[in-house]
Formats: sequence, structure tokens, C-alpha cells
Amino acid sequence: MLSRRAARAGAGVPRLPRAAGHHSRVVERLIAKRAELKQRVRGSPEALTASSAWCRKARQYKLQRDALKWLLVCCFGYTGYKNARFGKIEAHEAINAVARETLLVAKEMAEERGYEVLHALVDSLYVQNPARRAATTRRSPKNCRAYRAAAGA
Repeated sequence: MLSRRAARAGAGVPRLPRAAGHHSRVVERLIAKRAELKQRVRGSPEALTASSAWCRKARQYKLQRDALKWLLVCCFGYTGYKNARFGKIEAHEAINAVARETLLVAKEMAEERGYEVLHALVDSLYVQNPARRAATTRRSPKNCRAYRAAAGA
């Protein structure tokens, strides 16, 4: 079932031309390559053997994925740069609007399922099952007291 927020997702998002521009074509290729590298590691039967050769190859894939991630972060930042030759502030705003709505929908879904949202960041949502928290609190009350004291609660 969609929440009211999910139903209006996209409202207020600037509409951009349908034709793919230079920037979007570059980003699409980077995203596809990053997904391919992820799939190579996950889908390979070699991953089960954990041989040293496979570990070296998997590490190489991870380094390549990480490099692509940072290229994508730079591409996103470039869309908001005021003197960008290929960027456009409307594209930056549209990306942020979609990301914000997606994060809020995910937060609502977690809360509907009984999870407590601990923290939400641009691309991360930290949740905790309250029943599990109660069990953790019983096991280590000293740690919980220390955390509350440090947090000023």
C-alpha cells in the first residue's frame, strides 16, 4: 500500500527535457559498469571457494566499484555547480527532490513495520527493531547507561 507521500512522489520535481543530454549519458554508463562489477562478485561460483586468486580479483572489483562511486558523486555535485558547462541546477534539484521523497517513503515503510528510525542521512536509513533493542538493553545495561549519559538523555 502506498503512503500519501509515495503517492505524491514526484510532485514539485522540476520537469526536465526527455532527450538524454551529455551528462546523463555519461552517468548511465558509469552506473551500468558499477552494477556489472557488483554482479561479477555476487554471481560468480568462484566466490564460494574463497581462493587467494579470487580474493585478489574481488578486491580489484571493489576498488573499481569504489572509484566509479566517487566519479558518480562528482557527477552529481557537478550538476549543481553554477559555472558547469554540462550541468544544470534544475537537474541537481530534481535529483535531490527524488532522493528526499525516496528516503521519506523508506522511513514511513520502516515505521509502519514497527521499526524505530534511529537516523536518516542522504542515502542511508538506520533502523532498529524495538523488541531487539529491549533484549540488548537487558543484556548490557551498563553500555546503555553510558550511551544515554554521553547523549545527554
